[in-house]
Amino acid sequence: MSSHIEYWVALHQFARDLAPELDLGSPSGKYDLNVNLGRPGARLAFTRLKSGSITCELYLTGEDAREAFHALRAERDAIEADIGRLDWLEREGVVARRVLQARDAAHDDVRDWPAQHAWFIDRARRFRMAFLPRLLERRPAP
Repeated sequence: MSSHIEYWVALHQFARDLAPELDLGSPSGKYDLNVNLGRPGARLAFTRLKSGSITCELYLTGEDAREAFHALRAERDAIEADIGRLDWLEREGVVARRVLQARDAAHDDVRDWPAQHAWFIDRARRFRMAFLPRLLERRPAP
């Protein structure tokens, strides 16, 4: 199996020219890669799951995560009209809230990586367009 670091480095190279507006985190050997949204308590995360899926998710943390999540979920129909069906994850006793979209992916098939990376870029753009303006309207308390 290819390493996570190889995968994320390849995504960085892919995104450098195609999506310079995305503030990708540094590649690591972990299963995920963060994308800065420019708003405290909110980021995107790309993940590679052991189940053979990849995900793009909005990850909300901090004191206003619950309120931000509920405000976004109140606009679920409009958001999903722009992005497609999403999984809205809220667990009791967990501060972070997540909104994600997944697709199947062959992690070991290096020839499929460009298609997977293109999906990540497309999802990140769609997530930013749908979520960031709504999140910026409700800036967290300092």
